[in-house]
Amino acid sequence: MHRKISIPTEFSLRAKPQKNGFKTKNSGVQLPRESKQHFSITNVMLAISVVVFFLHFLFYRHSFPPINVDEASFFSPAQSFAEKGRLASDIHRNFLPGAEKYTYWMPPLYIVLLGTFFQLFGSTVMVAKAVSLLLSCASAMLLTAFAKEKYTKLVGASLFLVCPFIIITSAFIRVEALAIFLTVLAIVAVRKQWNTGLLGVVAALGIMTHPLMLACAAGLGLVALRKGVKPLLLFAAVFAIMISPYIWYILQDAALFKEQMTLQFLRKAKASFFDLKPMYLLQSVPMVLFALFALYKGKGEKNLRLFLSVSMLLALVIVLRSNEFNYQVYLVPYVIAAFVLAAEQKRSSELFRLVAPLALFGFFAALLFFKLMKYQFRTDKDFNQLVSHIQTNPLWKGKTIFAAGGPDVSTYLMMQGADVERQIPVPQTLPANWFDRYNHVIEVRENQPAGENNFEEPGTARPWQHWKAVSFTTTDGAYTITQYLK
Repeated sequence: MHRKISIPTEFSLRAKPQKNGFKTKNSGVQLPRESKQHFSITNVMLAISVVVFFLHFLFYRHSFPPINVDEASFFSPAQSFAEKGRLASDIHRNFLPGAEKYTYWMPPLYIVLLGTFFQLFGSTVMVAKAVSLLLSCASAMLLTAFAKEKYTKLVGASLFLVCPFIIITSAFIRVEALAIFLTVLAIVAVRKQWNTGLLGVVAALGIMTHPLMLACAAGLGLVALRKGVKPLLLFAAVFAIMISPYIWYILQDAALFKEQMTLQFLRKAKASFFDLKPMYLLQSVPMVLFALFALYKGKGEKNLRLFLSVSMLLALVIVLRSNEFNYQVYLVPYVIAAFVLAAEQKRSSELFRLVAPLALFGFFAALLFFKLMKYQFRTDKDFNQLVSHIQTNPLWKGKTIFAAGGPDVSTYLMMQGADVERQIPVPQTLPANWFDRYNHVIEVRENQPAGENNFEEPGTARPWQHWKAVSFTTTDGAYTITQYLK
C-alpha cells in the first residue's frame, strides 16, 4: 500500500504569526502586522494634517505669523536676479554695505532658485510662497520614501504636515523650505546608502543654502569617513567642486563678504547662550529627547542612527545658540526620521508604534494651537486691507520710501515699482544723510502687545514721527498704517 506524499509548495510554507505581532512573508522579511484600528487612527491623523496644512496656506499665509522683513530681504535679491541677472538688492542699500552689488549676507542657492521661478512665473508674493509650499510637500513625499512600511509612511507624513514649524515654513518666503528639503534628502540618501560622491553633492547644496546646514553636512561627512579613506576623499572632492561657484562669487569682493556677514551675525554674537526663553526650550528640547530615545531603542543601520544623532545634536546647539524665530524647524526631519526608524524595528511593540506617534502628534497639535492663540487666529483679511490701501493710496508715488514696523509691506511697494528701503534687524543708528535721502516713511503697527514680530516697543519715538502723518486702521483694528510725509 502506497502512502501519498504531499510535497509542500512555497505557498504552503508560511510561518505562524508570532507573539510580537510579526509574520513572515515569502521573501523571508519580517514586517509588522498592524490592526485595522492602527490604520484607522493613522488615516485620521493624516487627514487632519493635510486639512490644517492647506487651510493655513489658503487663509493664514500672511498672518500666521505676520509677514516680516525677512521675506522682503529674500524676495528683493531674487527679483533682481530674475529681472536684472544679478544677486543684488536695493532694499537694504543704506543699512547693509554693498547690498546693491552683492548679496553676501546669506548663501545664494535659495535666492537663485526663487529667482528662477520668478523668471518662469513672474515676481509675485504668491509665486514666492508657492515655492515654499512645493518644497514642503516634496519633503513630505521624500519622508514617505524614507519609510519602508505603509504604516510608518502615513505616520511620518502626518507628523510632518501638522508640525507648526513646517506649516509656517511652507508659507514663508525664507530659505528654510529649501533647507528642510535638503535635510530630508540627506536622511534618505544615508538610509538608501548612496555613493559618497552623491553625499558630497547634498552636503554642498546644504552649505550653499544656510549656515545651519553645517550640522547636516558634518553628519554626511562622518558617514563618508566611516566608509573609509577613499570614500571620504571622494566626498571631499565632490563637495569642493560643487561649492566652488559659491567660493568664486565670494572672491568677487571678499572684504564686502566679511562686512556683510559680520553685520548679519552681530545680534547672535551679542546674545548669550544662557539667555534662552523657557518657551523656546520647550519647543526644541522635548523633540530631540524623544528622537534620542527612539534611536536608542533601535538596532542595526548604524550609519543612519549615527548620522541622525550627530546632525540633530549639532543642529540643536546651533538652534539654541541662535535663539531665533522658527529655527526649531531644522530639528523636525531628524525627529520624525528617528521615530520611523525605531517604529520599524522588529522588537518595537505595537503599543509603542501606536502611542509614540500619537504623543508626538499631540505635542505638535498643542504647539500649533498655542501659536495660533498667540496670533489670535487672525486670518489674512486685515493684512490684505493694508496692501489694498497702499496700492490705491497715491501718497507714496514718486517718493523715496523708508518702510518701518510690522507686518512688513515693503515687498508690495517694490512690486508697484516704488523706491523703497527697509531696516535690517541689526542695532544701528541712522546714517548722517538719512534725512536728506528720505521724504516718506510708511510705518505699520500691529495693535497688540510688543512681541517678536513688532519692530520696537509701542510708544518709542522715531525721528520721522514729527512729520505730517496720515493713518489708516483696518476694519477690526488689528493693524494701523501711518504714512509720514516730510
